[in-house]
Amino acid sequence: MAEEHNVSVAFSNPCFELWGIVHLVDYEFNKPLHRHEAQRLLKTLMPKYDPHGSKVFDYPLLSPRYEAACKQAANMDRCRIEESSPAGNPFTSVHLLAKLIVASGKPPA
Repeated sequence: MAEEHNVSVAFSNPCFELWGIVHLVDYEFNKPLHRHEAQRLLKTLMPKYDPHGSKVFDYPLLSPRYEAACKQAANMDRCRIEESSPAGNPFTSVHLLAKLIVASGKPPA
């Protein structure tokens, strides 16, 4: 339905937590994981994250590695396309949404 209405969607497989993980470690592009495994891993990497609570991300911890996270996400995307498995596990397109949000906050040139 989103495609039919030309609406872009940010997607993460297995879950949004993957976006936090790629900020904090160089994640293996070809290592699928289950969402519970991703939540446990993120909890070890970002102690303020609570998989059973509000699931708030620690922005000050993540922000220094934003560009590295975007590169990892783009590499995952490239790997999934090469495998003919777009959006396969692991995959996140949250970097594309984040870049649009950042760009929308800039004044016109």
